[in-house]
Amino acid sequence: MAPPYRRTIQKRGVVPTRQVNALRFAFTLFIAGGCALPNRGSVTPRLPSPDAPAARGPGEIAVASWYGREFHGRRTASGEIFDQHALSAAHPTLPLGSRVRVTSLTTGESVDVRITDRGPFVKGRTLDLSYGAARRLRMLEQGTGRVRIEVLANARSPIAKSRRAARERRGTVRVKPTRIRRHP
Repeated sequence: MAPPYRRTIQKRGVVPTRQVNALRFAFTLFIAGGCALPNRGSVTPRLPSPDAPAARGPGEIAVASWYGREFHGRRTASGEIFDQHALSAAHPTLPLGSRVRVTSLTTGESVDVRITDRGPFVKGRTLDLSYGAARRLRMLEQGTGRVRIEVLANARSPIAKSRRAARERRGTVRVKPTRIRRHP
């Protein structure tokens, strides 16, 4: 016969030690496993490295949309003030400052734009054109359209330039020696 105190402990709802330890172990594994998973709820876009490939091909075909009035006068990812009438665009991975030729597949019109921002953040779209660029491509009525994207020239982002300048000030980057001219 079991001792009387065992029965009273079980009647009060106290869990035996072995079960408590098993629950603690399972909870620890659950927490540790959850910390190891990637953060899928992040809303910040991943920025490409400056050496990342520009586009998926020489003439990437994609869906473009346009944006204008609601962002006019605000700062872009490159730090510039957005002008809806300028010929600029937003792309998720191309380096900021890149020159891109965008050709509408429906109208045949083309325009050269500069990547100044990140976006679009809508699934299925690859390029956000400024109002001025969309007007030149005659896609204001539709809102979106299929386009061909050709990278003309990649540029280093202003962020990469400022990092290089900071390294130069610290003396951690090799700079070509310049001739010092002495005036008599």
